[in-house]
Amino acid sequence: HIHIVTVNVNEEGKRLNQDFLYRRSKKITTELEEKYNLHKAQREKISSDTPITKIDPNADIKRQVANTVKMVGMRYKFQSMGEYNAILGLYNVRCDTADGRVNGREYHGLVYFATDDNGNTIATPLKASRLGKFASRTAIDGRFERAKEKIDVSPTATVVPIPTPTNTTSESQSTSSAGTAQTQAAASTQNQTSQSDSGDYDFTLPGLDLFQPGLSFNPDEEEFRRRMQRKKKRGHRPKF
Repeated sequence: HIHIVTVNVNEEGKRLNQDFLYRRSKKITTELEEKYNLHKAQREKISSDTPITKIDPNADIKRQVANTVKMVGMRYKFQSMGEYNAILGLYNVRCDTADGRVNGREYHGLVYFATDDNGNTIATPLKASRLGKFASRTAIDGRFERAKEKIDVSPTATVVPIPTPTNTTSESQSTSSAGTAQTQAAASTQNQTSQSDSGDYDFTLPGLDLFQPGLSFNPDEEEFRRRMQRKKKRGHRPKF
């Protein structure tokens, strides 16, 4: 851009008309923009509802980067440079820190880059000072601190302990005893089943001994024993 320096009087020494100076100057610059196909100097109104779009390589890069940085700061909260770049990267913008020393004085600033979808730089880097105070290192560091205070880091769920009843001691003991008895019975049954599978017929359950012969069972001896019992009931003595 250029600066025009003038005086407030004409060649006759009379004061120039300064009424509505901004409005008249704006009309002239707008006509020049249209005549020579220049970029519009009209400032865009930015709000939190303004949509954010990716950088268009064919449009004004500086203005797009500035608008993106401003709207990201208005819409998002971030606590570190990594989080800040993660958001900027959605719109093909990257921010790097610039620390160094010039003429014996240290400086700490930020540099912004317009990129393509692969993260490659597509234009000359822009210092934060060229975009505005909202893009400066001081402004961004301030946003980091404010975000840490506002972002809720409390747990999302709370475990509520369930109180244990104090008047169910006897019931618990009874239930425990019943459970122990069932466990022992199941263990006994399993033991017997495994013994049966292995060929050992030494069953110990009461009342089942009449139906479960041992290994020494002999049909002839069993028949002789029954015959002797029948004779004994009839009063006869066995003959040998």
